[in-house]
Amino acid sequence: EAKRQCQLTGKKANNGYSISFSHTRNKKLQQPNLQWKKIWYPEGNCFIKLKISTEAIKTLRKRGLKAMAKEAGIDLNKARRCRAPRGTFSLPGDEDAAPAEMTVAVE
Repeated sequence: EAKRQCQLTGKKANNGYSISFSHTRNKKLQQPNLQWKKIWYPEGNCFIKLKISTEAIKTLRKRGLKAMAKEAGIDLNKARRCRAPRGTFSLPGDEDAAPAEMTVAVE
């Protein structure tokens, strides 16, 4: 069961009202803008698939995956969605495994 919640920041739905022209109020949920993203994790030499908000994507570029995961309490070495890029196989600790274009924080 997938939650509608950002895995890095914990953002989730906000209760609000939709207000009509006659000012009738109807309750609604304001959902966060969540996206599935594959993010390159250089220490694990793999991509990690996370459901994160677009705000978290911008923050990732600034702070980095390791710092945000530590704050969220996620152990990236035990991540379920860790997989090596297609066509490559190498042992952990081999820094030259990822091509230069894969070293960007967010794909």
